[in-house]
Amino acid sequence: MPTVAEWLERWIDGRKKIRGGTDRSYRSHIRLWLIPHLGHYRLDELTIDHISRMFDAMAERNDRIAEARASDDPKVRVGVRGMRTISAATMQRYRATLRAALNAAIRAKRGRKAAPLITFNPASYVELPSRKRPKALLWTPARVRRWEETGEKPSRVMVWMPEQVGEFLDYAYGPYYPIYHLIAYRGLRRGEGCGLPWWETDLAAQEMTISAALIQVGWQVEFGESKSEASGRVVALDNATTEMLAEQREHQN
Repeated sequence: MPTVAEWLERWIDGRKKIRGGTDRSYRSHIRLWLIPHLGHYRLDELTIDHISRMFDAMAERNDRIAEARASDDPKVRVGVRGMRTISAATMQRYRATLRAALNAAIRAKRGRKAAPLITFNPASYVELPSRKRPKALLWTPARVRRWEETGEKPSRVMVWMPEQVGEFLDYAYGPYYPIYHLIAYRGLRRGEGCGLPWWETDLAAQEMTISAALIQVGWQVEFGESKSEASGRVVALDNATTEMLAEQREHQN
């Protein structure tokens, strides 16, 4: 019977047809928290309580960082500079990684008896804070003034008004303007815009087909499929974007 650490390493090394970013995320979860906190347990002895204590340790770390940031002592604040708290959404992703690895152990066979390594997945029963997406708000003039006065953003996700998009595009005019314009006007993801080939762009029909994307994996970039099946789509082009793309193609040629 392997330990949790041994099984996690065997599981991740045996994964096939996995995107580079997903593989990197899984390996990060395994290295940073799953093995340090759970790796020494025998796989069949891992319990819900063991996993819950790992997430309790994450919450305690968040509390220490928050307290240090609020401290009056500059040395204490410096001690947590650059450290990020672990959000509820990230905790959910850690649990998902562990749950996937343990489900694979349930499907695996042990020796000639053809019995599964384990028959119960404790990660499926660990309770975590609900994953709530922050509410997106517009950068209205009143909210901008409030932010300038206090330095506090009304929400973690703030959306530009059309005038602010225009100000940014005016400021960003230069070599990278075409990609900024394309993303701002047509709502493409960064990887979709950077990976868009000319053969998927029909300027005469004023449309483009999103079928692939450039994917960043660490410091490397690879060409891959769109994020999901719904990401593959045909996007109509407005007149300004069509004219900009025609100029960009002529410039590249």
